[in-house]
Amino acid sequence: IFVPYITWILTKQKPKLIYYISSVICFIGIGILSFEKNLTINFGDFLTFLCAICFALQISTIGSKIKGKNPFSINTFQMLSAGIVSIIANIFFENATILSRSYDLKQVIALGYIITFNTFICYSIQTFAQKDIEPSKVSLILTTEIIFGAIFSVLILGDKLNLQLILGGLLIFLSIILTELKKS
Repeated sequence: IFVPYITWILTKQKPKLIYYISSVICFIGIGILSFEKNLTINFGDFLTFLCAICFALQISTIGSKIKGKNPFSINTFQMLSAGIVSIIANIFFENATILSRSYDLKQVIALGYIITFNTFICYSIQTFAQKDIEPSKVSLILTTEIIFGAIFSVLILGDKLNLQLILGGLLIFLSIILTELKKS
């Protein structure tokens, strides 16, 4: 939802009006999914909001700088720098637990899977796709993660399907569909 605005700041190119409309609709949908019954946001949702700003910066920066560059080189740099920053943060904020604890084979396999598939391959695909897809469209496609998270929470965890879940998901989906509509 922040990408059209950050991209505008970085590139000085005003995005299409439909991206602004879609980002507002998407924001409302995410808000409906995130608000608790007493209209508060829990700490986890607040952290997710901060991460959304960071991801928007990442998507916008890549979108504005990717032209003519090798997406896999860019992604490798992203992964190495994120890894180095994470290790430094672990050393300072978590007393170097990454180095001081022992790991069993299941943990090593799980960590390797997350690093390889959930991070490196997914970001490689995103970076490669951003050579041809506008940052605002990429960000809206990535918001489907919250829809799939909600669907799987119902199917796998047995969460209740309710009006809040349906309405929020439909608004997010509508925001994506709007960006795909062609001018008549």
